[in-house]
Order: sequence, then C-alpha cells, then structure tokens
Amino acid sequence: MVCSQKGSLPWVMNNMWMQYRYSMNKTLLEEIVYPLLRQSTNAYINWMISGSDGKWHLPLSVSPEYGSCNDTNYDLSLFKWGLKTLIHIAEDLLPTNPPAPLLPKWKSVLSNLTEYPTDNLTGLLIGAGMQQTHGHRHWSNLFPIFPTYDLQNFIPFSGKIQQIVPLLTNLLIGGLTFTLEMGLLMLVLLYISH
Repeated sequence: MVCSQKGSLPWVMNNMWMQYRYSMNKTLLEEIVYPLLRQSTNAYINWMISGSDGKWHLPLSVSPEYGSCNDTNYDLSLFKWGLKTLIHIAEDLLPTNPPAPLLPKWKSVLSNLTEYPTDNLTGLLIGAGMQQTHGHRHWSNLFPIFPTYDLQNFIPFSGKIQQIVPLLTNLLIGGLTFTLEMGLLMLVLLYISH
C-alpha cells in the first residue's frame, strides 16, 4: 500500500523556525514561518482521526525510508512541535495581531493528542506497533528527542541501560547527536572503549 509522507513541510518549518530564532527577524516570522507553519499544522488537524481511547491519532503514513504505520513518531513529533510553536507565536510573539481563530482548537488538539509509541525494548518505536529492527539513514522515529526537543532525558527502558547504547551508536546518522541530547555521552564512550 502506498501512503503519503506528511511531515516534509513541517520538518522544513522546524528548520525555518530555527532560522527565525537565530535571526529574530520579525518579517521572516510574520510572512513565512507563521503562515506556512499554520498551513502544515492545520493539514495534520484535517488528517487526524479519533481513536477508541478518546485521543487524536494519525492514520497510516510513512516514516522516511523505513516503513508505513499509524502514529509515526516522525509525524507525531512534528505535529506536537507545530501545535506548541503556533500557540507560542499566537500568544507571545505576535500579540498585536487579533487572537488566532484556531488557537482554542490548537490547544485542545495538543492536550488530546496520543502519546509517542514506545516499548520497553527499543524505546521510541517507528510508529504504532513497528519497532526499529535495522539501522537507516534517517532517524525520524527519534524526532521527539531531536530536532523537536519534545522529550528530554528520555530513557524508557526497564532493562539495562546498555540496551540503548548499541541502538543509538548503530544509527548511521545522528547517533552521537541523540546520545548527547539524552546526556549519555559517557555511556557511549564507555561502550566504545570496551
């Protein structure tokens, strides 16, 4: 089955947000970041589905270069980041504008959005029911850690901490970045030295 990858524009908007934060260029925020982020995040709102658990879920989509499943962590993290950022912009950065008409909707969706799919063996899953069983160039299932910074100090393992080190160091791109984000540099160095 072929399905779409919804997160491309939100991922670009995350980078544009970082550019705005670096430059603090209000024109960039007002004319590019805010309008495009609004469009890409509202597309997720139009796409989400209500689950039997009373939470909002995302239907079948593609986690880049890995596979298709529901509730991909790639899409969920970009959706959550988009909602949080839109709320911040609407309430704090552009207060002279009339309140965004969708502000109550963004808050409601954010508070009722499903949690990231995880398990005790591998941590963050690719999506609902799909474990990462092999490395790949994209670390999109770890987007809740980086670049969206939604999860910090995330270690959901019930077993030994050594389980996470091979998983992260086996990533082709980004393993060290994620390990640093999780504050586990010393563990990686210990793992590599033995």
